[in-house]
Amino acid sequence: SNQQNTIRITDNQIERRTDAETERKTKKESTVKPGDKIFYKMSDTEKEWVVAMVINRGGKKSGSISNYWNVKNLRSGAMSGLNLDEVDWIKEDATSQEITNIIDQLSWEIFIQNVDEKPRDNIQAKEKEIEKWKRFGVYEEVNKSDYPDHDLLSCRWVNESKQLRNEMTYKFRLVARGFQEVDAPISDSPTAQKSVMRMCIIMCNIQAWRLESLDIRAAFLQSNDLDRIVLMIPPKEFRTSNEIVWKIKKPIYGLNDGARKWFITMKKKLTEYGCKPLTLDPSVYVYHVENELSGFCVLHVDDFLIGGNDKFYKEIIEKLSAEFEISSRNKGT
Repeated sequence: SNQQNTIRITDNQIERRTDAETERKTKKESTVKPGDKIFYKMSDTEKEWVVAMVINRGGKKSGSISNYWNVKNLRSGAMSGLNLDEVDWIKEDATSQEITNIIDQLSWEIFIQNVDEKPRDNIQAKEKEIEKWKRFGVYEEVNKSDYPDHDLLSCRWVNESKQLRNEMTYKFRLVARGFQEVDAPISDSPTAQKSVMRMCIIMCNIQAWRLESLDIRAAFLQSNDLDRIVLMIPPKEFRTSNEIVWKIKKPIYGLNDGARKWFITMKKKLTEYGCKPLTLDPSVYVYHVENELSGFCVLHVDDFLIGGNDKFYKEIIEKLSAEFEISSRNKGT
């Protein structure tokens, strides 16, 4: 009987494994990508289908709502977020009889409207990114023949679309293919844990301090200069000559040690301001005035959690804001 039980358990495990594999396969087959056209309705009771264009992913692919997308209604032009796991939907497929039935319920004018509308290259957005590189002194043009012993990295554009107040804004980020570096640099960088952030929030509540979150604009581009030579082939839109390459002076996005270089930059600055790191967590910097804790700064890559009294904000945060470009600063409640 023990052998039979063992066999029965094994069979159940196989069945569960098969079910899990089927579920994963089904989920994979149901994914969409930017530019796809879908038809959806919010529930079985609704009769009208909505035709929409998928713009970009609204949640993290590895998150709990990985099937959440920003879509554009092709009838009204309105932007909205849509969790495909919570609605009835089907991807456009000319060979599908179900699609044919849906199209019969819609006007052909709506069906063919914006059929070719997909996120496209936006030269103005790319020019804006390169202007940012120039403003922060990220690169200089050099002749590649002057560096015969150095490999060249390639790069690519990453389209980071965002939905702001019912409008889509397109942002392009130029990213180096850092994996092409032969000698990989040290890349570890301390980041704050959630438990540490909770502790600091509690401290703010106890001390009746002001609590804020702070985000640095293009943080890596505002880091200290690299201590090695990195050469990159410019993107084709800004390539002046096949002999001219870019000598990268900042830890741009895509380089393996970008986050580490940014942390070292902040470590140096906060130390200059008089802050000290915690012994047990180097991502947390504290500021004392006359041996009394005046405030703290928690580092999580380019996001900061800060809290303290008026003296801390005047002597630390104002200096930080004057030296680095801040993209957002929000008060806690």
